[in-house]
Amino acid sequence: MPWEKFPLELVQKTIVIIHEGIESRVPLILNPSEATIKFMHRPFALLIILLLIAVCYGQCLFFDFLNWDDPSHFLDNPSVQSLSPKNILEIFRTTVDQIYIPLSVLSHAVEHHFFSFNPMIYHFHNILLHIGVTILVFFFGRQCGLTENASLIAALIFGIHPMHVESVTWVTERKGMLYALLYMASLCAYGSYLKRKKFTLYGISLLCGILSILAKPTALSLPLVLFVCDWIHNRKINIRILAEKLPFFLYSGAIAWITFVLVYNRIPVENFSKGALVWIWTFSFYIFQFFLPSRLSLIYPIPEPISLGNPAYLFSVILVAILAGGLMILKSRRWHMIALLLYFFQIFFLLRFNDKTGVNVVADRFMYLPSLGFCLLLGYLFDSLITASNDPEHFRQNKAAKAAVILYLGALSIMTFIQVQVWKNDMTLWSSVLRINPHCDIAYHNRGYAFMQKGQYALALSDFQRALDLNPRRPETYNNRGMIFAKLGQSQKALAEFEKALLIQPGSSAVFINRGNLYRDEGKLSGAIKEYDRVLHLPETDPLMRALAYAEKAYALYLKEDPAAALQHIGQALAIFPDLDKALKYRALINR
Repeated sequence: MPWEKFPLELVQKTIVIIHEGIESRVPLILNPSEATIKFMHRPFALLIILLLIAVCYGQCLFFDFLNWDDPSHFLDNPSVQSLSPKNILEIFRTTVDQIYIPLSVLSHAVEHHFFSFNPMIYHFHNILLHIGVTILVFFFGRQCGLTENASLIAALIFGIHPMHVESVTWVTERKGMLYALLYMASLCAYGSYLKRKKFTLYGISLLCGILSILAKPTALSLPLVLFVCDWIHNRKINIRILAEKLPFFLYSGAIAWITFVLVYNRIPVENFSKGALVWIWTFSFYIFQFFLPSRLSLIYPIPEPISLGNPAYLFSVILVAILAGGLMILKSRRWHMIALLLYFFQIFFLLRFNDKTGVNVVADRFMYLPSLGFCLLLGYLFDSLITASNDPEHFRQNKAAKAAVILYLGALSIMTFIQVQVWKNDMTLWSSVLRINPHCDIAYHNRGYAFMQKGQYALALSDFQRALDLNPRRPETYNNRGMIFAKLGQSQKALAEFEKALLIQPGSSAVFINRGNLYRDEGKLSGAIKEYDRVLHLPETDPLMRALAYAEKAYALYLKEDPAAALQHIGQALAIFPDLDKALKYRALINR
């Protein structure tokens, strides 16, 4: 059980240390009208935050890469294979899965250059980035006027909230971690600019903003959040303030256009009313999950049917109505307004009208930075609770308030520690998804692939069949079944599965290569070469598939006793993908 692995003694010691820090409070006066109690020195408190994050996330240093976007983002991405000027330029010219994230790809290229594909290094860097974002959350809270206690609590909640596990433990979400760090750096630099009036700080904010959107297009929201910062600092909108934001809007719109217009199509599927309900549900979903983080999953099914008769949509509409009314009632409550404004502007571009756009209509990772406002609000509320009971006459209330804060933070830590274990490997990840959503066809498909990689073909075929029962139009599932039958020596069954895949996706490079491999293993070398040539003649073949086709064709040519042609094709494969294992293996075999 996950509980058995949890270091309870370490957590108990940590709680004792925190409690002792609380007891050794030192007065701090922010201004003549505001007195507060500082219960932990800043370096000590930040060390506690680092320790808890390390306890929660340290285990992922020993986790594997996942067969869920990790291949397309870096494992099978030729762009990360070199740090040559030509390749770096190519990184800034191309997209990954139709998303423009050159800075994130470059970070993987640097890692690969020095450490190859060592999972520990990639996970370690994600943890470091998360720690960096968490520390910047503290400084941003201070800039916005929170007490040091409140900022520390807000940063701690951000650092150990279970909704952030997906972002930290999934290496592919490097783009989310990198963008968040630069985004927060931009906000902090802008806050310093507002206080010190130095144009250099404005320039740093602008630079960090540009780098942030080069890491992930979600940084599109930054100019809107800067307006919230202006409001927090009591600046009135005028021509100068609008002019300050113009450069941010110009680069944001240019860089984010492809991703948000072409990929995140937010047009309603059937009609406006259904699209509006989906939008309201996605808006409410993240709020529910943040304050009640239960049953976390990589994939969440969209509730069906899409109508007010469905409680999921009815409750979402009620929540939005309550929040809208609350804005009027609580408009004098500054931190409530700040939390809602930060959440709305940061989540707005991730809200969906379309229930058919990709697998993830909603996802935990989308809430990583949009949770900032709610973390600051909770820091403010918890600090107010503790401060209100600091009077010697309210000794018991003071103890109860501190205990409540510690218990809440302890509960988040335990939930996060357990949730991190879900991301250990493909098997644990997809089994977790199926426990929550037993009708998720892609989870059966991906777990079946994990079984196939381990050579557990019976279990793999079982999961593939369940996936096809739920979705008979997935060509990858037929292709994988064909690969298993080929390995089992059942060539006719394998060919039948490949044919089913091609009926759904006629130009599938993977199917052509696998069918070619089957022909080659049966000694039908001319037929195999014909299949590989199909891939090479496709107008828009994936670079990895093209490299694989060259490599497999080279081996077929070698078997046909044409080593010169074989080596030529190996060279073409390695020109596309320098670290392609099969090409290197076949080259060694041919040269032997």
